[in-house]
Amino acid sequence: NRPAPRRSSTAFDPIQTAVFAARIMAIAEEMGEHLARLARSVSIRERRDFSAAVFDCDGHLIANAPHVPVHLGAMGETVRGLLRDRGDDLQPGTAWASNDPYCGGSHLPDITVIRPVHAGATRVAFVAVRGHHVDVGGSTPGSMPPASTHIEHEGLRFRNIPLAGPDGFTPPCLDGTRSPHELRADLLAQVAAVQRGDDGLQGLIEGMGVDGFTAQMRHALDAAERATTRLLTGMPGVHAATEVLDDGTPIAVTMTVANGRATIAIDAPPHPGNLNAPSAVARAGVLYVLRCLIDEPLPLLNEGSLRRVQIESTPGGMFDPQYPTAVAGGNVECSQRLVDALLRAVGAQAASQGTMNNLAMGESGENGARPWDYYETMAGGMGAHRHG
Repeated sequence: NRPAPRRSSTAFDPIQTAVFAARIMAIAEEMGEHLARLARSVSIRERRDFSAAVFDCDGHLIANAPHVPVHLGAMGETVRGLLRDRGDDLQPGTAWASNDPYCGGSHLPDITVIRPVHAGATRVAFVAVRGHHVDVGGSTPGSMPPASTHIEHEGLRFRNIPLAGPDGFTPPCLDGTRSPHELRADLLAQVAAVQRGDDGLQGLIEGMGVDGFTAQMRHALDAAERATTRLLTGMPGVHAATEVLDDGTPIAVTMTVANGRATIAIDAPPHPGNLNAPSAVARAGVLYVLRCLIDEPLPLLNEGSLRRVQIESTPGGMFDPQYPTAVAGGNVECSQRLVDALLRAVGAQAASQGTMNNLAMGESGENGARPWDYYETMAGGMGAHRHG
């Protein structure tokens, strides 16, 4: 007879947590590779503008593949938004989609597909993938209109809609998008990716037991919190810096650190155009900076690092946009300038290039022309840091 699987202890053990971290990160990586293989668009298949991650049953980031930081730190807000809006409807085998920037999203081309993971009737985790789609409609091809001033200028927006389940694949209405067949195929690839993630976690749960699995997620969060506490304990005081956008709009940050805790105040007025970054993007920037500053091995990058941090943004400002504020450029521009400001405030690194260099082009299909679209980002340099 096959021996029963050995159940993991629920007590904290650094080796056991490290092994768990490696296994759950491998599942996130496999989700990403599955998505890249199945996607049709160049944006996801070749540019690899996507991210995959695992979350606990409350929607806190537990583990991610080494993908796009601005996606990974923000997706927890999207999962928690799903829990708030549709918590009673989350059944095994269902997948949900959202790109709403006022509910954890970044900008409209970034669509997140989320699947709850159940052990029996109990929800124990979530898996999610976020991908940047080449076109979701809007006033210009590529859905990144440089002159947008209203969210409706930027394309299709939806919030926590069922995408796949017992009744099959049910994508939203894609009228107005310039490549509906490609968008539909990429969404289907995201559904397959989260199913692969669910399957991987089911194997992990079977081997560890539900109690061991949930305990190790908790220990991973606690380990990140302890590392952040050690970092903050060593840098007490007030750290401040200001970055200025090309049009003169300031982004001022003040980090006040005491007793192993930090309050980060982000003071930036609302932008009249689309250089507004949702609050989830600000959260992603802070998480990324903390991980860069923690000079020690961590089993996982996760939201435990934010337990000791309070983030405050100007109400209704650049990092707290409210409907119908435009946001297309904030995710790609202001997220980088926020990171620059935070790293400069603590004297860790000179400013990087501060932009993602977005290039969008295409044809809307008017006057009988064949519609097409293309979107690309181009990497740039990184600033020097204090260690070389």
